[in-house]
Amino acid sequence: MNRFRVIGLFLMAIGLIATLISSCAIGPRVAHVAPPTPTITINTVPNGADISIQGNYMGKSPLVVTAPSNYTGTEPMRIEARLEGYEPKEVLFGDYHPPVAKVLTRPSNIFLADPIPVGTQTIPAYYTFRNSIDIKLYSKGGSSVYAKTAEEYFQSGNSSFDQGNLSQAISDLTKAIEINPKLAKAYNNRGFAYATQGNLPQAISDFTKVIEINPQDADAYHSRGFIYGKQSNFGQAISDFSKAIEIDPNLAKAYSSRGKNYYYIKEYDKAWADVHKAEGLGSAVSPEFLTELKKASGREK
Repeated sequence: MNRFRVIGLFLMAIGLIATLISSCAIGPRVAHVAPPTPTITINTVPNGADISIQGNYMGKSPLVVTAPSNYTGTEPMRIEARLEGYEPKEVLFGDYHPPVAKVLTRPSNIFLADPIPVGTQTIPAYYTFRNSIDIKLYSKGGSSVYAKTAEEYFQSGNSSFDQGNLSQAISDLTKAIEINPKLAKAYNNRGFAYATQGNLPQAISDFTKVIEINPQDADAYHSRGFIYGKQSNFGQAISDFSKAIEIDPNLAKAYSSRGKNYYYIKEYDKAWADVHKAEGLGSAVSPEFLTELKKASGREK
């Protein structure tokens, strides 16, 4: 047998053994994580309408419903809104993609000939869902009912806050939330309005809601921690500031605020560490606070 042929066969055998070993290797098990089921907020203008989906009553608007994860029906899903004094209205639940028949083929044995059909495959209907659906109702007289959107209430609430009209700001931001219960920025700004008004428990409730909607909102943790500090709940305040820093390690104001709360519980070394970190990130620390910290800790820095 030719020597080169023997060497070639030997190398092929080694490659085959390596392939078998790698195919038998046991890798780490990866747990299957199901994708989150989408939720849809259904609003009507005006709100309070009875909502049915495919003839099944779901409740009154505004309403948060769970989208079916694998709808494969042959008809578009429809939402019906009914409110006394208004014409009933029906809209599609989302963007409907009807079933499609796909022709299956195989290559022809004849050079340059078209592929040969061998059957068909039906791709079922499916939906792509939206985050929210707004349904505008018309009175039975035929005229459209004008009502502000959640964004318009949000903007007017901000304007009232800037003008110092806290009650009107809270009222408008509350209406924005009623229309869109997932509008995190409305909860956030209403929380500031409540805090300015002195209603600290309600401010904490609103900042907590922001965190529920967006658990990665570092500013919301900082805002809630600030209110806890105002209530002298320093442990919870420090916990929130630490979470804000975990989410955003460059959030200078979180270090500054946490440093002040460490000062309040006489953890002076930790207070100084946070002061230095805040200054390192370009945040100016209150000279009055630094004076108090130097006096209490017996240190200059």
